[in-house]
Amino acid sequence: MVRPVRYHARFVCDIPVDIHSPALRSRKPLGQGHIVNISMGGVGVMTTLKIERSVPYEFRFEYADQKLRLTGRLAWEKPQNPKTPEVRGYGISCTLSVRQEQAMKIVVDRLRTEQWPTADDRMRNYWSI
Repeated sequence: MVRPVRYHARFVCDIPVDIHSPALRSRKPLGQGHIVNISMGGVGVMTTLKIERSVPYEFRFEYADQKLRLTGRLAWEKPQNPKTPEVRGYGISCTLSVRQEQAMKIVVDRLRTEQWPTADDRMRNYWSI
């Protein structure tokens, strides 16, 4: 599988996430996981849930006082680790509404400043690139 080109900087994190099926419209999640990296284009998720190709999923999480619900699809799957075969890694590509994009900017800004507290010019002008 060829990975798509990355257009957005990604930031390492460890954010608990509930994974839902928009088609089922259930309040109960299909499963849980952890967002291990995040960008304006999507999230990297580790979970025991099997994420199916071409099926939309909703990822619900809170960070930096923002409650987010992102709908995305599988972009890539990380090979299983023999030490923990029940846990899988996935890259999820998300399409954001204007409101979701504003909330994601807050999350990304918080992660960016936590990871690089002494920002150089590139990071200080991140949104104008």
